[in-house]
Amino acid sequence: MPLCMERLVKLRPHRRRRRRHLGPDSPEAKRMRTALEMHDLGVRMYAQQMRRKNPQASEEEIDAMVKAWLIGSPRERENREEGQR
Repeated sequence: MPLCMERLVKLRPHRRRRRRHLGPDSPEAKRMRTALEMHDLGVRMYAQQMRRKNPQASEEEIDAMVKAWLIGSPRERENREEGQR
């Protein structure tokens, strides 16, 4: 259990709830699958955009660009996009 949750449990022991098992067909699991599919689609779209903008780049270079984009902070991405305009 994360430290913040331990503190919350200590502060509010009366609010403890039993955790229910979430199966693969639960609404939460479906939402998570949808979110992961959307993330994957976004990454593939960005890779395709990098291929269009850099037609001479190899697949290894495209992969490096995508990884740098994924690792970078949102502020870095904003600055990079503003510089391209």
